[in-house]
Amino acid sequence: MGTVSDPVSLRLGDVFVRLAEQHPQVALQLHQAVSMRTLQAVRRGELDCAYALCDQAKLDLALENVVLA
Repeated sequence: MGTVSDPVSLRLGDVFVRLAEQHPQVALQLHQAVSMRTLQAVRRGELDCAYALCDQAKLDLALENVVLA
């Protein structure tokens, strides 16, 4: 997963804990970079997903909201 900042500052810790609890077979690796680089890595197939800050209308990628209960 690509992320634009420190996961702690984005408050993603709880999300990662729930992901690990609900899907223990998933191995999560974080890659920190600016939004454009993480999105380019998704396009190239180097990352499966990315947390990015950008204008949604300018993307050529599918967007999906993920809710972990």
